[in-house]
Amino acid sequence: MKTRISFIAAILGVSFLTANLYAQKRLTQEIINEFGTKTFNADKDSIFRIVKAVLISHDYAIDIENAKKGLIKTKKKDIGASGNASYGLNSSSAQIRSNYRQYNVTIEEIEKGKTKVVFVPKIYIGEADVSEEKIWVFKGLGGEYKLWETLFKEIEERL
Repeated sequence: MKTRISFIAAILGVSFLTANLYAQKRLTQEIINEFGTKTFNADKDSIFRIVKAVLISHDYAIDIENAKKGLIKTKKKDIGASGNASYGLNSSSAQIRSNYRQYNVTIEEIEKGKTKVVFVPKIYIGEADVSEEKIWVFKGLGGEYKLWETLFKEIEERL
C-alpha cells in the first residue's frame, strides 16, 4: 500500500512539474526586457541589416522597415492552426483558425558602437491579436526563451 501511494505521489509530482514547465502565462514587459532584449557591440546600421536578414532567414516577410527610426515589423507568419468542437444532441460543429506570429523589433544605438535590439512577439488566432492573453509558453524547445536565444545567437554569428 505504501509503495502504491508513493508511486501515485511521484506521478502527481511529475505531472505538476510538467504542467508548470509548460504553463501558459502572460508576456510582460519585464520578460521582454530580460529575455527579448540584447545589446550588441556594433553600429546601428549593421545591426539593422543583420536583424532583417535573420528574420527573413526564419521565413518572416518584412511588412514595415525604417532604418532611421530603428523599426522592423514583420508580416504575420502562419505557425499552425487551432480549433474547437462542440457536440449537441441535434448538431455538432467545429471551428478551425490559423495561428500567426509576428515580430515588432526596435533597434536603438545606446552609445557609439553599442546597439540594443528588442524583439516583441505578437500572436494572432485568426485575425484576433491574443498577445495580451495567457497564451505564452516560455520554456521548452519551442518556447519564447529558446526562440529569442536563437535569434540573438544568429545575430551574433553574423557580426
